[in-house]
Order: sequence, then C-alpha cells, then structure tokens
Amino acid sequence: MTRRFAAVALAIGAWCGNLLAHDGASHPAVAPEPAPLEREVSATNLAADDFPIEFGGEFELIDQHGDPRTSADYRGDYLLVFFGYTSCPFMCSQTLRAIAAALDALGDESERVNAVMITVDPENDTPKQMRAEMPNIHSRIVGLTGSAEQLERAYRAFRIEPRAVEADWNGSAVISHSSYIYLLGPDGRFRTLMPPILPPANMAEIIARYVDAAP
Repeated sequence: MTRRFAAVALAIGAWCGNLLAHDGASHPAVAPEPAPLEREVSATNLAADDFPIEFGGEFELIDQHGDPRTSADYRGDYLLVFFGYTSCPFMCSQTLRAIAAALDALGDESERVNAVMITVDPENDTPKQMRAEMPNIHSRIVGLTGSAEQLERAYRAFRIEPRAVEADWNGSAVISHSSYIYLLGPDGRFRTLMPPILPPANMAEIIARYVDAAP
C-alpha cells in the first residue's frame, strides 16, 4: 500500500467512520489519526482521484410521481445522491434535513444542484409514499425507487449493500446501509462524498467549491 493510498484510507475512516450500519446497528470504531506525513489528505479535500475505487454509474429508476428517471436526466447539473428510506427515524431523516439546509445555504447556486434519495426500502417506499413524504423535506430532493433489478444496479454502482438488520418498535424492518452523500458532476461522474454528520454549512461550502470551479 502506497503512502498516498494509506493516507486516503485513514482520512476516509477518520472523517466518515464506518457508516454502513445505523439505526440500532453497532458502529465500529473510527480509524486512528493519520501520521504527520499523511496529513495532506484531509476531510475537506478528498476528490475522486483520492479514492482507490470508483463510485457511481448509470441508473434507470422511477421518481415519486411514477415517472421514469435516469442518470442522463441530471446531466449538466451537479447531483447529490443519498440512499435511505422514508420511515427511517434517525440517520436518514437527519441527513435529508442536512441536505435540505445545505441546498438553502447555497442560495442561487442551488439552481445548479439536484438531489435524490434512492430508497433502500422499496417494499414500503412506493411512489405514493415518497410523494407524501419528500416535499416535507425539500422541494428539490426527489425520491427514487424502481424494480429490484434497477435498484440493485444502483446499489452496485455506489457500492452499497442494504440489508434488514432488525425490527423497530412497531415491527417494521430497520435497514442497514451506507449513509454517505455522493456528489456527481455535470458529466455524471463522481466528484466526492460527504458524511451525514457534516454540518450543512460545511456541506454547502464543499458543494459550492465544485460549482464555482465549473465553467
């Protein structure tokens, strides 16, 4: 493992932690502090080239209005992608509110940014359910679902593996999944990712950095 690769791995771990599980699932400890020579990679400058793997790809899904949505529909704008579900009372709802606040903080620049939540609970997140819930969060955040095959393709593209881990107080499944927020560029390619614990102001600052740098 090269020093650069190790630095990225440690920065990702220390910054994001392991967020593959939440809502009652255990969280492994975060990675140790990077060594001094590795500090050039930080939580605020991780870009696509810093990651040892690629995220994102083409998707074909259905939005909360029952209309088909593909990744090509968002070409020309920046796109925030979050995987969650509407009945999630903790991490998902907090993260969606943070995304909403970041969009508001962007002001006029938000016109160049779209946001979607791809459901990890398609059994319950029907278009009707998302149509009732998503506008309460933000008008610019769209809920997406699809067939099992369509969703699996999206999960693989962003390297997530959602799974039911337990039941909540009323018997509904609690679903473990990645809580990262992915930023895609106008060309549809991955730019960076952000953790759900990032304050909205910092999230907006990172997004604006990419938007302002674009031609």
